[in-house]
Amino acid sequence: MVGRFPNWLLANNTKLGKFNLSYNLFSGPLEFNPISNLPNMSVFDVSNNPINGKIPPTIGLVFPNLMVLNMSSSSLLGTIPNSLCDIKSLNNLDLSFNNLSGHIPPEFGKGSNELRILKLSDNNLHGLSLPHGSNFTNLLSLHFANNKFMGDIPDGIMNSSSIPLGFCNLNELQYLDISYNNLSGTLPSCINMPSLRYLYLQGNRFSGLIPAALAKSRILLTLNLMNNKFSGQIPKWISAISNLRILLLKGNKLEGPISVELCHLKNISLLDLSQNNLSGDLPACLNNITFGKLNFSNVIQIGKITIEWFTKGYFISYDPMTNEFSVLEQMIQFEWYEEQEANFMSKSRYESYRGHILNFMSGLDLSNNNLIGHIPPQIGYLSSLHTLNLSNNNLTGPIPNTFSNLDQIESLDLSHNMLSGQIPSQLTVLYSLSIFSVAHNNLSGRTPERVNQFGTFDASSFEDNPLLCGLPLNQSCSLIGESSPRMGISSSHHGNETAEFITSFVWTFVPSFVVAFLTVIVSLYFKLYFYIPRVYPK
Repeated sequence: MVGRFPNWLLANNTKLGKFNLSYNLFSGPLEFNPISNLPNMSVFDVSNNPINGKIPPTIGLVFPNLMVLNMSSSSLLGTIPNSLCDIKSLNNLDLSFNNLSGHIPPEFGKGSNELRILKLSDNNLHGLSLPHGSNFTNLLSLHFANNKFMGDIPDGIMNSSSIPLGFCNLNELQYLDISYNNLSGTLPSCINMPSLRYLYLQGNRFSGLIPAALAKSRILLTLNLMNNKFSGQIPKWISAISNLRILLLKGNKLEGPISVELCHLKNISLLDLSQNNLSGDLPACLNNITFGKLNFSNVIQIGKITIEWFTKGYFISYDPMTNEFSVLEQMIQFEWYEEQEANFMSKSRYESYRGHILNFMSGLDLSNNNLIGHIPPQIGYLSSLHTLNLSNNNLTGPIPNTFSNLDQIESLDLSHNMLSGQIPSQLTVLYSLSIFSVAHNNLSGRTPERVNQFGTFDASSFEDNPLLCGLPLNQSCSLIGESSPRMGISSSHHGNETAEFITSFVWTFVPSFVVAFLTVIVSLYFKLYFYIPRVYPK
């Protein structure tokens, strides 16, 4: 439906209880009669309309008993009106994806603990994220991402410029997203969120160790701490979060070896540890992670309690007492599953994936670290893996032949290491492979046969391996021994010099050797002919 917003529908309908005009093309302005009062209105939803106006300043007076207010994705301008603070019964407020600016009203959340879902993400709000004296003890889902919140949080909610200490009492919180702000400091050690399923803190300036208190969030499914300043080693307690599906720690200052405790997180689909200072060998036990092969009996059962699992827009409940799964009501109002989002490097592109598409994503990214040693052959048995990125490390040794078992692999990047030996010819059976790079290594021998997917890769996939020959490279295998080792070459510059030296040596030494050899033979012949005594008949 199109046209101006039908404000007249709200003029005299005092018995109106639910009002839903979402997903239409109504434009503003949105106006209320200042003397109107609709005490029976519990749901007001005008989301996804191009209203392009302000929230009426009298909204709290017109809807004094409102429970659900959804005005998301409506091109709203201006500030959040103070009258919203008067709606004490409000339990679901969604103003996300608008152009709202200014501060959150100072009275917001005071004297009320009914709010369960608060979505203010993707606006231009600034100042303190929560005012002094806010009381949100029943909050289940909090979305503050993509705003301009910064500075100190008031006493009683937060005693530093970090996560509010008041969050330590939010035992029912299930979804928390405060990513892409300017929050800093350390995470409080008192965090105790046993009901937390999704935690997004990426794109801030949090520092210090990852707090061990997160180990209490045993049903956590997504942990996204990307692009902060967290330091120390990957904590060993991480294995306690056995249900974890998505773990993103990219772009921090983590150091030390990759903890073998990660191998106990068997239900991980996306694991990104890239752009840190991790060192040591690759753990062979990483093949214990399923990377997409979800086993409900392993994921859901925690002791003797029933855990709800979000999948494809439904609540799936598992009861370990009866070992049965049951489908509960479809999620309509609280679709947390659709809110899931993960940023991941796949096929040489950094993409954002949301909702159901995450069912089909699996990847392991350990690039841009200081990892050493050989690639364990066991990595080749991660048959459900779609993306594997080990580039920009110090890995040595051969590419394992077992990589031919990566049946689902679409992107394989081993570039910028010190790998040696030949590229396994068996890799040509990887029919899903669309991105492949072994560039900038010490590989030698002939490139794989140009069949199947390998017929699509250009020279950039193999460049800067001076002893590598064959198409698509401009290096003939007739000039270089296909199995010649490349020893002691530390850079592409030295490698090119070595290759040129070998070629020059072959073309100059061999003819000279032949000439010298023939000269020696002829010389010996004449010496023997003239110096051997001869007996002539008398």
